[in-house]
Amino acid sequence: MKINNNVWSYVKNTFHSYSPSFKGLAASNGIIKDNKEIINILANHYKKEHFEQPIYYLNNPYHIECINAYKEIESGPNLSLQKIEHDEALKQ
Repeated sequence: MKINNNVWSYVKNTFHSYSPSFKGLAASNGIIKDNKEIINILANHYKKEHFEQPIYYLNNPYHIECINAYKEIESGPNLSLQKIEHDEALKQ
């Protein structure tokens, strides 16, 4: 290698000085270009994925274990989280 171990002299440049413009959201019925419709589709997707009750399988013991742990934490007392210093976190 060269002086200072410059790895970038061996790597193919794949970076671009621009990013392609967003031309729409691909859907089964074509490309959606209406901004409000795109926002609604993405909002509904993330709301479903991240904020709804999880779907789990009763035959999967790992799922049952995780759901039971979640319910135990959910029914526990609300603990206030106090700010801790960075150094204090590093000690633990």
